[in-house]
Formats: sequence, structure tokens, C-alpha cells
Amino acid sequence: MKKKWIALLLAVAMLLGALTACGSAPAAENNTEDTPAPQEETEQPQTGDETEPSDAPAEIPAEALEDPIAYVTDGAVKAGDVVMTVDGVDIPAGVYTYWLADQYSSMAYTYMTYGMELDVAEAMDESGATMADYFAQQAETVCQMHAVLKNKALEAGLELTEEQQEDMAQLADSYDENMLTYYATDMTGLAAAYEASCLATNLQDYLYAEDGPEAPTEETLTDYAQETGTYTCRYILFYTADLDEDDADGRAAQLAAAQEIYDQLAACAPEELEETFAQLQAEHNYDGNTEPFTFNDDSSLADGFRETVAAVSEGELALSDETMYGYFVILRLPNDLDTLKEEYVDTAFEAKIAQWVEESEIVTADAYAGLDHVATLQRLQSLQDAVIAAMSAQYAEPETAE
Repeated sequence: MKKKWIALLLAVAMLLGALTACGSAPAAENNTEDTPAPQEETEQPQTGDETEPSDAPAEIPAEALEDPIAYVTDGAVKAGDVVMTVDGVDIPAGVYTYWLADQYSSMAYTYMTYGMELDVAEAMDESGATMADYFAQQAETVCQMHAVLKNKALEAGLELTEEQQEDMAQLADSYDENMLTYYATDMTGLAAAYEASCLATNLQDYLYAEDGPEAPTEETLTDYAQETGTYTCRYILFYTADLDEDDADGRAAQLAAAQEIYDQLAACAPEELEETFAQLQAEHNYDGNTEPFTFNDDSSLADGFRETVAAVSEGELALSDETMYGYFVILRLPNDLDTLKEEYVDTAFEAKIAQWVEESEIVTADAYAGLDHVATLQRLQSLQDAVIAAMSAQYAEPETAE
């Protein structure tokens, strides 16, 4: 029976990118830095597998090269086996082990960046569920999502695009034996995972296209903006965070400068206001931003910034009280509908996936149900170490005699 200790919606939010990004880059870490103006955290892509090589011998076990799926499961599950069925869709073992390896690798990299070692046998809570159980549940959830989304896509009459078919035909060129072994999968599993991911992308595009069955109306987007606290504005920051606490004259000077700009903008004709604001923003904004800024309830902002924007109507000016960064002259703008639509579509599709998965029926094979997740992940760890060591030795520059 499916474990309930991982919230389904959390899994959807974390894994949707894996589902709908065909041929995507490896998982990325969050990389943020302090900035004076209100900024949202952005995810920076990695350029490749950053896992640190271990001291494992540069030799991959022969049985792992022959069948990495059987190797990591200690023979319990083999290549070609079906580990579960979701609404009648068979999930090959290679799909499950691929996502298991993907989830583990991403988390292991995160641990490594903080100087920690990931122990898959570690208990996560009082129930005794381990990190290995967590990875297994995540991989199972992705498989379940893939099957559900594949069914929904086929019901809508969707197929792979020509470009996706060409990419799929070239998978064997992109994943050599070492990569397949690293992800403990085979070409059957990899192709099935890729196909389902692409069909998920196609399904989202179909549902929310301008003439699609779930296309949002302007009213829908307006309601979404209100529900999520989404606002758009321009701002000019007059910075005070570098002043000493008792520097009243410095603060007064910055406030006077902000007030002067505010008064200049207030004298503009309505049809000239945004253009003039943009010009002054380019000249005076401390943080250098010259574009409209959109944020919502989840954004991390300077105290008082959100409230200042929300207090005025679209097309109106505001001058904030002093925030942790300084004084903001603000012009509230209408939300851009295209930007809103992108955010709405992602959120709405996540909700649909959660509903479909909740309604789906999953039947697990006896061999999968009996897997020792800790032992499986530990064998996967040692296998990935061996693959990395072997590849490092293969591509190492030969030593030259001096």
C-alpha cells in the first residue's frame, strides 16, 4: 500500500520540472545572493554532473554492465520486468530505476555542496522511514505521474512531434553504456521515460493553448492575480542601507532626493508617466534594474514594499517609508497577461496532475513491493562511485615523463 508520509502536492511541485522538460539539464541547486532591491530567488542551471568522484576503484562490476537494474536490486528485479501498473499502463523496471538514480543523485549533490554525506539508511522521522524510502517514494510518484499523463495525452489524440521522435531515435547516441549504468537503467526504460516526459509537455501545451479546452480567460487570469497577490510595478530605490544608524542627515538627503523625483513624476501627464518613470529609473535606480518588476505572495521582498504597491491603483505613484534598503518611488502597473498566463498554466497543470494521480490506480509487482530500499540505494551509491571513477580514469590525461 502506498505510503502517505510524503505529501502528494509537494511531490508534484518538486517533480513537475522532471516530467515536462524533455532532454533537460541535470538538476540545479538554488543559487542566490543578497541584492538591494526586491528580488526573487532564481534557479541556476548546472552544466553537467557535478558529483565528486570517490576513491572507488576504476572498475565497474561486470554484472552491473550486463544488467544494472538487476545489480542495484540484487537480482530482485531485472531489465524488462514490469514493476508496477498505473491505470493499465505498465512501468518497466528501467523507468523506475532511472528516476530513483536521478532523485538520489540530485540530493547527493546538494548534500555535497554543504559538505555533508548523504546516508540513505538515515531515519527521516519517528515512523522509521529512511532516506532510501523517500527516494523510492519519489521515483514511484514520478512513474505514476508519467503513466497518468501518458494516458491523458493519448486520450487527447496527442503524439510525439517529429522533433521529439528524432531526439528519441538519437537517445542511444546520447547515453552510452557508462551513463546507462550510472542511472541503473536500460534503453527501454530510458526511452519510456523520455516518451512520457514529452507527452506531458505536449499535453500541457494542448490544454492551455489559446483555443485549448483549458485556455484561461482574461477574467481567469485577473482572479488568479488576486488570489496569488501578484502585482507589477516600476521602482526607483534611494539606498540607505550603507548609512550609519545615527546618520540622520544622510537619510534626510536620500528622502529629499526621492521626494524630488516623486514630485517630478507627479507633475507628468498620465500618458507620459510610464515613459518618464522609465527614463528616471535608468538614471537614478540604485540597483540598476530598468524593467517592470512582478512579484506575488511567495516573493521575498523588503518590508513595506508589497504594502506600498498594494495601497495604490494601477497607474498611480507612491513613495514608501524607509525600508531595510531605503526609500522606493513606485509606479504601479497593470499585470502583463502573458506573464500571468505562464504562471497560471504551471499552477493549474500541477493541480490537475495532483488530482489525476490521486484518482489513479496503481498496482505494484510483488518483486518491487518486496525491495529493500536501503540496500538498493547503497548498491546504487557504490555503482555510481565506480562509474565516476572509471570515467575519470578513462578520460584522465596520461602522465608524461619529465
